[in-house]
Amino acid sequence: MTSNSNANVNLNDYSLYIETVQTGTIGKLMETLHANVSSINLYFTNSNVTSLSSDATGACIFYLRLESTNFDIWHVENNFMAGINIPLLFKLIKDSLKARNTIALFVRKNDQRFYVRVNNSSSSDTSYINLLTLQQQNIEIPRSTSEIGKTSISMNSNAFLQYCKTVAGTGTELVRISTNVEGVESNGYTLTIESYGIANTSGKSIVVGTSQDDLIFRSSGNQNFSELFTLRLCQNIAKACVMSEHVHIYMQPGLPIVFVYDSGNLGQIRFFLFPRDEDLL
Repeated sequence: MTSNSNANVNLNDYSLYIETVQTGTIGKLMETLHANVSSINLYFTNSNVTSLSSDATGACIFYLRLESTNFDIWHVENNFMAGINIPLLFKLIKDSLKARNTIALFVRKNDQRFYVRVNNSSSSDTSYINLLTLQQQNIEIPRSTSEIGKTSISMNSNAFLQYCKTVAGTGTELVRISTNVEGVESNGYTLTIESYGIANTSGKSIVVGTSQDDLIFRSSGNQNFSELFTLRLCQNIAKACVMSEHVHIYMQPGLPIVFVYDSGNLGQIRFFLFPRDEDLL
């Protein structure tokens, strides 16, 4: 598939060539990936690029989806899978995206290198990393929001990060995230984040707010929720605030909590974080 082809690029020479003017969004996306995963497979098709992987412990599943229609140029010859070392790619582009007009990501035919080209009005810089051969993970996740939680809250993403940092200041390794539905008619949803002590005693408790506050601007559902999670993983996920002003949180007892961040106008990232079993602590 080709969209708005650049006259200076012969797309027949490439297995993969995509380009966008949203350099800031790409930089923030890379920062988020760097905080949460090390190596991933990116699956490119005519319509999108997706990635589905988990952290080393299997406690957090990461799902990325970017749509081809949101890029200025999108060319994929057949379906293409690229194994990417995220720390290397992040190091390669993190400083080069400042004040740039476009970024192109491409793989030439019969080549095992993943190229990054950043351009401004007067110069162009091209660098690359070697593609990896990574084992494909057999992971199943819900794809629609109706399947991922009976209760949902949308709130300021930077505030969520700050609350995670505050709880981390207590020295705890675990955090309890809970909601209290005070009444559907009053729309009184309260989100609480609190540390979990080693001796099964609660530490610092933070009431983030209710749905009437600026921090929580949308809520739905009528089911209370209270689960324990690994704080370090919550903090890593919360760093995605660089991508989006808001985080959408979906909760249902016994299921992973789901954090959804929009990646500018390009697509979306979802994090599925599994709760800890309190009986095993």
